[in-house]
Amino acid sequence: MGRWSMALAPSFLRFACSREPKYLLDVGCGTGTLIRAAAQSFPRARLVGMDPVLAYLVHARTIVGRGRVDFVVGLVEQTPFADAAFDCCLSLLLLQEIRDRKLALSEMRRVTGQGGIVAACQWDFRHGMPMLIAIREVLNAVVPEVCEGLSKRQASAFASESELRQHWEAAGLADVETARLATTRSYASFDHLWQPLSGGSTPVSATVAALPPAAREEVHRRLRERLLGESRDGSFSLQAEAFAVRGRVGRQAGLRQQKGARPR
Repeated sequence: MGRWSMALAPSFLRFACSREPKYLLDVGCGTGTLIRAAAQSFPRARLVGMDPVLAYLVHARTIVGRGRVDFVVGLVEQTPFADAAFDCCLSLLLLQEIRDRKLALSEMRRVTGQGGIVAACQWDFRHGMPMLIAIREVLNAVVPEVCEGLSKRQASAFASESELRQHWEAAGLADVETARLATTRSYASFDHLWQPLSGGSTPVSATVAALPPAAREEVHRRLRERLLGESRDGSFSLQAEAFAVRGRVGRQAGLRQQKGARPR
């Protein structure tokens, strides 16, 4: 999924930011996918990546390097920055992981200055991810007992652009817009897709990797047949779609100052 995220990040940035920000915060930055894209797209911006997992930030630092990028340990529900510290606050593929969405969005709005942008995106897990849909359906056919946890995780995601819009408008953000962002990945062969599934780095791949050998082989066979049909193994492409939403911060009268400050 990391390669899909890398493909999505530039189009999300184009949607979220109509011009280069001075200070940009990436909440839930993970291993730095969005920050790396922002560093390339906005060469003069000061960038901050925040994530609760220190190991992710250490890895992000090795990829992005030092200079105008800072990495901070923190939760989106309790960001360690002052009011209006940024003019752009973004979140790439984090929405389905947030427990208290109302509080998280309130914090994103708080740390964004007047006229600034708060934006996020999430994969369309129900209809826009043919690869994940195919894997889930094959898993359900082969080992239905292990799919319950995956279904619960999917249920926590936003279901539509209109649902995202309502959430942003309820937070008091203005000029709310939504979009569908499509990206395509090409694979040299079926094994090019299959090999990462044994790494266990996502809930789906962890499920596949933990299967007994016989069940894993059956999943391999059925998934290959599902994606390639009767054709011989060879190159193929898959598309994925994400929901994206952005809103503008209006007047923020009476907001109390929080600990922390604008990054220097």
